[in-house]
Amino acid sequence: MSIASISLIPQKMPSPAKVLFLGSKSLGLKLLQASFDIAPLSLNTIVTLDDSKDTRSLLPDFLAFAEEKKVAISVLLKAKELNAIIERNRPDFVIVCGWYWIIPKEILEMVPAGFVGLHASPLPRYRGFAPLVWSLINGEPEIGISFFYLEDGVDSGDLLLQKNASIDPDTTISEALEIAEDLSLKGWSEIYPLLLSGQSKRFKQANIKPNYGDKRIPEDGIIDWNKSAKELHNFIRAQSSPYPGAFTFSNGRKLYLWKSATLDEYYSGSPGQVLKIQEDSVIVACGEGGIKLIQAQWDGDEIQKANQILNTEDRLGT
Repeated sequence: MSIASISLIPQKMPSPAKVLFLGSKSLGLKLLQASFDIAPLSLNTIVTLDDSKDTRSLLPDFLAFAEEKKVAISVLLKAKELNAIIERNRPDFVIVCGWYWIIPKEILEMVPAGFVGLHASPLPRYRGFAPLVWSLINGEPEIGISFFYLEDGVDSGDLLLQKNASIDPDTTISEALEIAEDLSLKGWSEIYPLLLSGQSKRFKQANIKPNYGDKRIPEDGIIDWNKSAKELHNFIRAQSSPYPGAFTFSNGRKLYLWKSATLDEYYSGSPGQVLKIQEDSVIVACGEGGIKLIQAQWDGDEIQKANQILNTEDRLGT
């Protein structure tokens, strides 16, 4: 990936710099904690959102952190409330991690050194939604993270830092999330002190054609058994825990598939047909080849070994 010429950030930063944190969720909280550990005097305000209905919410942890560290915190119910907070606090720059509302251009322009965001892909690859999920669905051999400046576009701003890591064909989404988190925290420890001192560098995203990921909902996890075994294995591992899961139907009953594997042997059969029961799994025919299903779950039941649920009379997808 080629990189454009590097330039210094033009603004001089006051000491200590006045920083506002904007975000939520697990990685957002860890990035917030790391920022405080590096420069406690700079963290001026925390802004999060009321995501208490989301199973991934850590709102109580954000509130507890703010109380313990004696940092002001605002919990927003509407995106438009952000304008007044930026106007009131006048931060030198804003850290963004786990924020799911669009920040209008007029608010971005209110902050002298800009809004620094984190995206779980090597931009300009996988701009937009669910970058790690799409990376696994598409069988990418590498994932990455990017710290970048937010602008009036979809993840198109200048970069501060990128880090990449190789993954293997069986890496699950939970493992990918851990890798991305580790890359993010290591990267932040490198660039945050430079941001605070005004010595960080920025560079253009690589001059290659970007691609974009669309937003995903639980219903997008439905399996198409006409796809190849490799495609279906990627699809299953991309949506396993902690995400809602890939699913199919058998005799009208919803079945989640949590763990799978590809096979060295080639199997032929009607797509979705259970071909073979093994000691630790079942083999199911795909549009091309067969896939090994290891863990499965009827909707509303516990996760079990697939061979405890399925038999050779079953045909998935019906």
